[in-house]
Amino acid sequence: MTSMTNVSCPHCGELNSSSALACVTCRHSLPVQELAATPTDAISPTVIQLQNQEIESPNRQLKITLLNVTIAGLLLVTPIVFLWKATHSATKPEPSRPVSTSLVISETIPDVVSAPHPTGRQPKSSVSQPTQSLDEQFFRAIAAGDLSRAQQLFRQGASINSYIPSGVPALVTAARLGNTETIQWMLDNGADVNVRILATAKSERAVGWTPLMMASAKGQVAAVELLLKNKARIDLKSQDNIGPLHCAAVSGNGQVARLLIDYGADPNEPGLGGLRPIISAADAGNTEVVRILLEKGVDPNSKGVAGESALSHAIAKNHHDTARVLRDAGAR
Repeated sequence: MTSMTNVSCPHCGELNSSSALACVTCRHSLPVQELAATPTDAISPTVIQLQNQEIESPNRQLKITLLNVTIAGLLLVTPIVFLWKATHSATKPEPSRPVSTSLVISETIPDVVSAPHPTGRQPKSSVSQPTQSLDEQFFRAIAAGDLSRAQQLFRQGASINSYIPSGVPALVTAARLGNTETIQWMLDNGADVNVRILATAKSERAVGWTPLMMASAKGQVAAVELLLKNKARIDLKSQDNIGPLHCAAVSGNGQVARLLIDYGADPNEPGLGGLRPIISAADAGNTEVVRILLEKGVDPNSKGVAGESALSHAIAKNHHDTARVLRDAGAR
């Protein structure tokens, strides 16, 4: 508490109360007296501590509350984020990849021939194991190019339409080899010119292949012409929707492509994955076949079912000559 003091009048010297505004004797105004402030060091340390606690307590409590809310939020949100990522990563579709007829054909052909002999030559069928049936021995003779042995087995009762256990007919193998003498002999003795690889083949992609398809894929011009003259059907396709002209487009043999078109093959017919022959030829970089198809009136901007074009396939595979021919024909 502040102590009371007297104030001396500057005019008459009379002592007046400190609360007085004017001298009681001469009535002159007295100077205003300020109350002395209580020094800080006079306040009890206990009082200061209590005051600081009162200020800090609400701030501390607020910080604790915010921290608890943050932790609770993280615990709630984290499982949701992981669940969302797991769900979307599991259901996210893989980007579509362009279909390659050339890849399918290249993977199919090795599946329909017997494995090569360690010396690099096919063994003569005359040394066939006794456990092999006549039909199996006949097939091996055709695969080895041993026509005389095949004729001998045929006279002994082997079927002219022999299959090996994997489902491949002998005539398909003869067409692959391009052996026109063997093909003609087989056709003359009742072989089915449109015989097809069975579903028992090692590769599903080989199912449905015909002798004409195999000869076209291997670029066997003479064999293709012989089969066509003997009523081989150009409209038959494999299980993968591959036809003879697609096989020729991949093999790159322009003569085969011309023969097939001359015998009625549709140069615009869609095949595997909706790809047209010109797209298959461009994908394989077979510029000669591309030129022939363009000459036959094929649209250079023909599209597959996925919207891809012959030019896009040629560019993707770095077939620059093929791409140039397509651009010259108006491909965009």
